[in-house]
Amino acid sequence: MRALLMFESLRRVISAAMCGKKIPEIYSILPEWSVPVCGQSLDKILGKRLLYHYCMDFVDVRFGVLVPDPNRSDPYHRAACEWLARQVGFWPLFTAVGHSLDTYWITGYDHNWTRIMVRSRTGTVLRKAGESPNFVLFSFEELDGIFMDYNYWNLVVIADNIKKEIGLVQKRWIFKPAWSRRKWLQYTLKVYPGNVQMVCKELDVRRAKRIWVRNKKTKHALERLGFSGVEVHRIPIFGG
Repeated sequence: MRALLMFESLRRVISAAMCGKKIPEIYSILPEWSVPVCGQSLDKILGKRLLYHYCMDFVDVRFGVLVPDPNRSDPYHRAACEWLARQVGFWPLFTAVGHSLDTYWITGYDHNWTRIMVRSRTGTVLRKAGESPNFVLFSFEELDGIFMDYNYWNLVVIADNIKKEIGLVQKRWIFKPAWSRRKWLQYTLKVYPGNVQMVCKELDVRRAKRIWVRNKKTKHALERLGFSGVEVHRIPIFGG
């Protein structure tokens, strides 16, 4: 049910944006179950949380600086990433910003435990034993990059598939150039959790303050590479 609600919310936001509605009108249709963080000031939250998260396959982990390779990008998102690279001046590496479960979901870390591969009218295809991915989630206190609105970023992905041009208004929705770093963080922490990304040119994974993995075998392997702060940690599956 939660997955259906999130999908419907995203569909409505994108539909409204494509029709040229202004930002305040679109914000009015965001889901009511995006619960704000209550009882704490923003400064206290910022002082306690690891707010930037990057998920990657264990087989690609190296103890050093990660630089995205355009040749390994997902074909479905390649054109959208090319558009984004033209806007920001570098090939993007996507991180999620915040500390809610919604934030962790957009990293894809929960795919470690997703059993359903395909669901259609003809049936459901499940992963077999040993076919599960082995994703690692790196979390950071601070990163340098460019903030983006996650929902409006999907405008670019969809626009490429329907061959629709992204205009200046849509660009402002995505990048919100008038917003400060503090306003972006306030948005993801207290207004709409799980809706802020940051794109980076590179990422030094050695700076991660916490690393989540799916099992002890992966934990020990990362520690042998030189990483610290590695924890075995499972999160609920999106829509589960």
